[in-house]
Amino acid sequence: MTGDEGGVLATTVVMVLKGGDDKLANFDSIQFVGAPTAGDETLLNLATSVAKTTKIELGAVTKQGDDLVGANAVGTAQFDLPEERLAEMARLDDAMRVVKNQFANGGDPKRSITGVQEFYFDAPLLDGLGKISDPATVTFNGWSPALHIDHEDFDFAALCAGTVAFRFELPTPGAKRNVGDATFLTALTNTSPQMNPDGNSCGVSNGADTAYIKHDAGQKPIYMNFQPFKSRIPPGAWSVKLDGELKAKFDLDVSYPLVTDPKDAAKLVPRVYVPAIEIVTDAMTHDVVRVDLWFYAYDKKSGTYRKVENYATVKQTLDGYWFGLDGHKGADSVSDPMSSADSYGLPEDGMPKSRSSFSQKWRLTATDDAGCPAPTDHARVESIGVQYIMYGNRYSTTFNLPRVKTNPGDCN
Repeated sequence: MTGDEGGVLATTVVMVLKGGDDKLANFDSIQFVGAPTAGDETLLNLATSVAKTTKIELGAVTKQGDDLVGANAVGTAQFDLPEERLAEMARLDDAMRVVKNQFANGGDPKRSITGVQEFYFDAPLLDGLGKISDPATVTFNGWSPALHIDHEDFDFAALCAGTVAFRFELPTPGAKRNVGDATFLTALTNTSPQMNPDGNSCGVSNGADTAYIKHDAGQKPIYMNFQPFKSRIPPGAWSVKLDGELKAKFDLDVSYPLVTDPKDAAKLVPRVYVPAIEIVTDAMTHDVVRVDLWFYAYDKKSGTYRKVENYATVKQTLDGYWFGLDGHKGADSVSDPMSSADSYGLPEDGMPKSRSSFSQKWRLTATDDAGCPAPTDHARVESIGVQYIMYGNRYSTTFNLPRVKTNPGDCN
């Protein structure tokens, strides 16, 4: 692919494979090739559509971690982009390592298996209105794997009947379901399947794990979703097998959203976008009138979170993003769900993405009797969820809302 399309840069990712053309047999040898930038980050996603030259000299390539990195830094001499834009691309392109799995398992439309993951984050209570939440307080809270299977050898009915043996084998020694568990989980299987009444989904269990398998009225792909893990993703190849035959391999650890801080080996920092929100309420009614969403990225060189001001990189990397409200109206759970309609378009440079259209009136709940309770025709906001999809993986952050104290004399 060459040239720009809709303002999105055409980019090239370089990988090397040892031992021959059999990508599954030589899966463990696949490595990325990158170049350092002025921001002390390794750039893997080369913006070839704005390259100033037909040849980029990387210099001597050496192994750094899991990558091969050239000795020559790249910058404005090689690409028609500002240094800050290149550094920002380098800060965030770790998440595109998932293309390793697409490279190994794609290519044949009749035998496609895609491995995706959802990562969960929690944010503490906001400490007040009229201010942006602190991205440094967002914490990682687990992950769950999933498979999208569009492969001619896989049959939904057979998987849900247990007449074929499915195994999603973890790398040795496997993963623990929760941090501190005594045993490792070694495989996810379709043991003890039970078809659901809708006929299009079933639950399976191997005693240590359960999964949910579904499809749309006999159509592929088949979706397999597994329970969340709290522990670290084990490095190495995860193998998909059907009746003992290898069908696909995945390196799920390449998508892990945290990386060791180069300035502090005991600290894990995000290598993906971290959302931040600001809640705006009406000064008289205390109704929620707007929620603003910002994106931040961790800058390993300065050791700080930097607000994304140039949304060209966001447009380059995100497949979509949503945010919505959840809470109660009386005793009933209610929500303004995350809608794809809210993800259309990106924020203007330097501005947040705002949501001001809601299906019902929302108000923050008071902390105690001295505060303003939500009227009966209002819903109480208890959490705000933000999701985005980057390189096929989903990142979900839940902001738990405080009980905001207000002057009871101002209550309406």
